[in-house]
Amino acid sequence: MGKGTVTSWKYYNHAMIPNCAPHEVPDMKPVEDGSVWRGGGYFARWTTDFDCGEETGFWYCIKDDVFDIQSLKSKRRYEIVKGKRNFSCQRIEAEKYSSEIADILAEAAGQYPDKYRQDVDREAVLQMIPEWDRRYLVYGAFDEKGRLCGYAYLERYDSYSEFRVLKVYPACERKGINAALTACILEDYREVLEQGHYICDGTRPIQHETNFQDYI
Repeated sequence: MGKGTVTSWKYYNHAMIPNCAPHEVPDMKPVEDGSVWRGGGYFARWTTDFDCGEETGFWYCIKDDVFDIQSLKSKRRYEIVKGKRNFSCQRIEAEKYSSEIADILAEAAGQYPDKYRQDVDREAVLQMIPEWDRRYLVYGAFDEKGRLCGYAYLERYDSYSEFRVLKVYPACERKGINAALTACILEDYREVLEQGHYICDGTRPIQHETNFQDYI
């Protein structure tokens, strides 16, 4: 089936999924009347009994409490401390770093396994980046020379935020850049996390081979 749009549902990875937060109840009428399939997809996936209090075979990656580095295992603390020593992380205006972001994306994409790898259209990326500042909270990681080496962005809603993207130069990963960026975001979110806001970094991956969700 071809891709399309269905009110309150969207096409993603051959499936139709609801346009709502994990804790919200989706509008099931399109599934019940069959109109959901106008959007494409081979199946529909949605969540029920969110935060059920027990471990199941399917899960979301959620951060809903204040970040406390002392609560982490020593290996994770070390990664964050190392990352902060090597990189300075902060909120940025993406448009000011459009060229650098495009370079990072292209090099990061080049490290993906062949079946995940996508060609990066640099001009298309440069045209999209100004929209990021209107839609997302964008964070950057800079090395000691002031070079942007990685970025991440989140889309914020009233009750939660979606962690959309984190891309870095592959050579910087061993220096703790991912840990430094993630810690910076959680520290910046401290106040809203205290107020009941949460960050969602997606669901358990069942096909992807990077295991990044397990790491997060």
